[in-house]
Amino acid sequence: MQRKEEFQNTILKLSGVINSNVIVDSDLIKEIHVLTDQTRHPKQVSRDVQSIYAAKFGEVIDRKLISIAQIDIESPQKSYNRILVDEVKYQIGNDARAEVEVTLSHADNTYVGRLSGVHTSRNSKRLVVEATLAGLNELFGSNQQIVLEDLKSVRMAGADVYNVALCALNESSEEMHIGSAIVRGDDKEALVRATLDALNRRITKLVK
Repeated sequence: MQRKEEFQNTILKLSGVINSNVIVDSDLIKEIHVLTDQTRHPKQVSRDVQSIYAAKFGEVIDRKLISIAQIDIESPQKSYNRILVDEVKYQIGNDARAEVEVTLSHADNTYVGRLSGVHTSRNSKRLVVEATLAGLNELFGSNQQIVLEDLKSVRMAGADVYNVALCALNESSEEMHIGSAIVRGDDKEALVRATLDALNRRITKLVK
């Protein structure tokens, strides 16, 4: 029972999670139900749940036991689909170069941004944002380009927060967008979420 409560409480700390319920029988987990908002892809949440259990209890849990339900907690008048984070990969080679791959989903379509560059503690953050923008520019089309202007990490109310400043360029104007995200375990995913936060509320204007 103590393990169940600890597991449930840790799941609640994941980004986008509203509630969770773990069903056990004779100390064996039978079902894991997670209720989330629509800011993250269900597969990403499921992977995080598996990682939590492996990290805390040293055991692998079957992904088939995990059920993810999503609800829209924003205004019912919202007329667009948010861009979601599907997966973030960051691999460092022997030559200190990093290969970054960010997979995004929007309206049942998948967009992948890839980028490689020199790995340093500071440049790694810029590489993740730039890879995210590569995927976004594929979604937005050639008539709308997004570039990174600045990014900063700040400490607020005991939490690490990433702020990302983007500039949307089209044929006749430039428009600045600012996004932020709290770091909840994975700092690279937080960078992607901050990037998306800057643009999701303007999605109807930006999508081709």
